[in-house]
This record gives sequence, structure tokens and C-alpha cells, in this order.
Amino acid sequence: MATADDWAVPKVVREQIVLFAPSLDSMISDDHEVRLLDETLRRLDWSEWEAEYPRLRGLRQFRRRGLKKWNKNGAGRASA
Repeated sequence: MATADDWAVPKVVREQIVLFAPSLDSMISDDHEVRLLDETLRRLDWSEWEAEYPRLRGLRQFRRRGLKKWNKNGAGRASA
């Protein structure tokens, strides 16, 4: 049977409260392959793509009347 001595000691106590959440950068090791991808993407010139990309700020809000009609017709309900 396993005892408490068989398990690894956690790096951080589970109940530990942190003031600032760890950054994604600090959670990825320095030799991880995603760092190469990140550096490659940073070196590319994205200006042509960004010029064509529509700078929208999301969709219009839904009208409540339309949502009521949608729900009244049975949409959004789980099927039996």
C-alpha cells in the first residue's frame, strides 16, 4: 500500500494564495519548442494581413424580442 512518503512533494502548497497569477511565459520552460514558434511568428511582417483584417468590436447585441421568439419556438431547449 502507498504511503505519504511515496508521493512527490508539491512545488506549491495547494492552499497557497498568490497575489499575482503566474504568467504563461514563466510556466513554459526555456527550451520548449513553442518558444521557437513564438520567435518565428514575431519576426514575420504581419502588416499586410492586419491591413485587410476588419477591425470590428464584436457583434451587435441581440434584441430581446428576437430571443423571446426564438425560445418560444422551442429553440435552445434540450431534446427529450
